[in-house]
Amino acid sequence: MSARSPEPTGQPTGQPTEQPDEQPGVLPGQLALDLPAPEPDRVPEPGPAALPAAERPGSGGRPVTGMRGLRAALAPRATRGQVVVGLLCLLLGVAVAVQVRQRTGADLAGLPQSELLGLLDDATDRSDRLQREISELETARGQLEASGDQQAAARELAQQRLDTLGILAGTLPASGPGIRLTVQVPAGTTPSAATLLLGAVQELRDAGAEAIQIGDARVVASTAFTDDTSSGDGAVAVTGPGGPVVVRAPFTVLAVGGAQTLASAMEFPDGVGPTVRRVGGSISVEQLDQVDVTALQPAPEPAYARPVDPADAG
Repeated sequence: MSARSPEPTGQPTGQPTEQPDEQPGVLPGQLALDLPAPEPDRVPEPGPAALPAAERPGSGGRPVTGMRGLRAALAPRATRGQVVVGLLCLLLGVAVAVQVRQRTGADLAGLPQSELLGLLDDATDRSDRLQREISELETARGQLEASGDQQAAARELAQQRLDTLGILAGTLPASGPGIRLTVQVPAGTTPSAATLLLGAVQELRDAGAEAIQIGDARVVASTAFTDDTSSGDGAVAVTGPGGPVVVRAPFTVLAVGGAQTLASAMEFPDGVGPTVRRVGGSISVEQLDQVDVTALQPAPEPAYARPVDPADAG
């Protein structure tokens, strides 16, 4: 018999034939399912706090311990909301500052011309008084330095001071430029005549009046005004250190000071002049080159205060 060559199997000779993988645990006659192999449990990656000190971001390889760690924990971390709030606060502050500046300018721009002139005259008068006082003090110092008899110069300077204080206290008469104010107020008005006279005195003092007289009463720092209800004609009792002096309408007020400034002070909005006219009264102001204030107030004797020796004052 002739030998037959083996049939080709499609596999190269000399190589083992690949056998299909057998699934373990599958018995004959059972259906094998292709199920994915279970994945191993994932271990969460360590965060920055779990890393070693030398591996934490931003540490530069150096341990974050002690004061460095405290500073890192307390370091401010601005968020977007905080930045927005900060910008809003900055814009609000700028807006308030601009509004205040505009409001000041608007207030001055809204004043009438007469009141602006009064304010300017008042400021000018105050500046002139301060300049005069500076000049007087410099002159007195020069006299004391140049005088051979310093005691005589000191006595003269003391007398000048005494005269000034006497005028302010009402114990000496005064003369100079000023105004004559005449006020007519009906009885029983609101505000009353005493209130209106008090307002006039305050306005005159603010405008720089150095001596004031109402009727036969000298007005000083301790002067009080009271409506005299017993007379029924709207009279006012002007009370000072020498006792009350009753004055009746029309009230005549004499004031020594800058005439233009004092006259302008009587016409301020909601001041003495507009208020008197609103209650049905009348007011007139005369600017004079010379006003004589002759009414006096006796100097009161202090009940408690005693002078102190200059040597003991220090």
